[in-house]
Amino acid sequence: MTKFSRYVPNFLREKISQRVKIPEVVGVDDFKLESLTDEGLEFLVKFSVYNPNFFSIPLFKISYTLKFANSRDPVAEGTIPRQESLKGNKKTPVDVPVRVKYNMIKDIVKDYLNDLDLHCYISLEITIDLPLIDHNFTIPYSFDKEIKLTAQILFEVLRRIMNNLGIGGEKSKHAASSIASFTNKTI
Repeated sequence: MTKFSRYVPNFLREKISQRVKIPEVVGVDDFKLESLTDEGLEFLVKFSVYNPNFFSIPLFKISYTLKFANSRDPVAEGTIPRQESLKGNKKTPVDVPVRVKYNMIKDIVKDYLNDLDLHCYISLEITIDLPLIDHNFTIPYSFDKEIKLTAQILFEVLRRIMNNLGIGGEKSKHAASSIASFTNKTI
């Protein structure tokens, strides 16, 4: 029980919880490959959450799961604590970085070589906190998206995967270049 909720009688807590409207995700504004790091790929999910209440609601945490079309298991999962509020009667933009380690993305090459697109499936769980009534709500949201990757990006991803596997130098450049040229794209 939070320090605020212990002063609120149970019947009042129930009345408040019945009147509170649950915010909703109103859409994904953007999903893109943000960067390549030494550890893996970083995608960025940008979406908006609408709070239909006249008061702000604290955003507690966001959990995410990312799958590629050819993967049965998630390639990335995580939970990010948040310290911001969803403004009353407004849409609040929210950004979530999704990090995928190179050892988890073997399916990216299979998916990309099928049709030169990367098919992603993302599930989000946005948890809001209502300290007055000592209750958390989780808002689920899922979507799928195709990302166009250039052969240059694929080449760099393959090179970094091979470096991570200990196949560095000219061997990794030659192997990655061979696979990238298989896609009939110029690097």
